[in-house]
Amino acid sequence: MIIKQQEISSINELSETNEFQKIELTNHETTVSKGLMAESIKYLKDKNIATEALIRPRLGNYNFNDLEVKIMEADIFEAQALGLDSVAIGATTKQNKLDEDVMYQLIGASGGMQITLNHVFDTLKLQDQKKAIDFANENQIDHIMIKADFNNKAFKTKVQDLINYNQGTVQFILTGTNQEKLEKMCHDLDIKLMLIEK
Repeated sequence: MIIKQQEISSINELSETNEFQKIELTNHETTVSKGLMAESIKYLKDKNIATEALIRPRLGNYNFNDLEVKIMEADIFEAQALGLDSVAIGATTKQNKLDEDVMYQLIGASGGMQITLNHVFDTLKLQDQKKAIDFANENQIDHIMIKADFNNKAFKTKVQDLINYNQGTVQFILTGTNQEKLEKMCHDLDIKLMLIEK
């Protein structure tokens, strides 16, 4: 069975979540307000739907300065206090490698919530993606997002290589905007998690 997750960016979209097992709160690829987090938790409390928040202070690259990291830490603390199930995080160095120091800070702030490595993973080179998989398995990261590329014949081969490389418990989430194509690719690659993005 494929676990389906839906991206949500407004309170009005919550009524569309009944067929999903989890929602991803995102304000157009940045962190949503504390108010939306709180109201989402209230709405979904009795529906057995898990809630995750994307933690990202701005658009652009994933190389964050000290102030931006502090903002992300504060947002994670808020998400935890409100009772969210998980957060999606990620950061790179100026050399576009996973910033392990920042990741340690953000993981520490999460305090027991589930953790997803967000689309920062897609920005890494293949060898650095494999290092990120190792880091995820060594640091209790639960999931890694991979954006599906339906038009690239080499994409499935690359993802299969990453799946074969992964020897730990971290699970991949295939993401994209076309639910039908996502489901087919998940079946083809034996990926159990998918995120439908806006």
